[in-house]
Amino acid sequence: MRLGTVVLAGGLGTRVRSLYPDRPKPLIPVAGRPFLDWVLLYLKSQGIGEAVIAAGFLGEQIEEHYRRLPVPGLAVRVAREPEPLGTAGGFLRAARECSPADAWLVVNGDTLFLAPLAAIVGQFASGPEAAAILAVALPQAGRYGRLEVDAGGRVTGFAGKQAGKQAGPGVVNAGMYLLRPSARDLFPPTVPLSFEQDVFPALAGRKLPVRAYLDSAPFLDMGTPESLADASAFIRRHAARWGASS
Repeated sequence: MRLGTVVLAGGLGTRVRSLYPDRPKPLIPVAGRPFLDWVLLYLKSQGIGEAVIAAGFLGEQIEEHYRRLPVPGLAVRVAREPEPLGTAGGFLRAARECSPADAWLVVNGDTLFLAPLAAIVGQFASGPEAAAILAVALPQAGRYGRLEVDAGGRVTGFAGKQAGKQAGPGVVNAGMYLLRPSARDLFPPTVPLSFEQDVFPALAGRKLPVRAYLDSAPFLDMGTPESLADASAFIRRHAARWGASS
């Protein structure tokens, strides 16, 4: 399967903006280098040779960073959004910059999920589903919202974020997706367009199977001040898993 890879780096980063007001969230330094570098190094370790970054807010900084400091062994291009397009809208624009592909891998630029990606892509290539979400079970899932998954691994519903007494364990979206053209062609024709709020619920509503690949690999979302404070320790604790060094 020829796989195009898009890394989503277009968000405003509102929850951590006060800490780094003059740089896009994916370029916030973690363990001695921009967090986005760690995402790209993980992709490289999983056999990805080319990635297109969908950049929005302060995207010129992302473009300049990878012009000056390319990732050895990984061809990186940056597709800048002229206006906020949402996660799925940013993917659609950036996917045009990918080499010809049979399917796309979409990765959030502010999360790390150290799952065995090559093996999961192999399963997806041999299966019937038009789309898949990589998922992780967390002891406290309320911040993310939950995926409802049946015994066969198909996503049957999407629960909203919860807090307080309702927070608890659950299976959540780990910020990585696999999409075939048949799924992309059914995206709602709106901009901005969100995977979580628009695309996956629309696919489920059309009875188009969405698979959840559940894995227990380490997971980090660095998008809050609390998780950002722990991000460097996470990198140093798990770097050996993908041959990275800090």
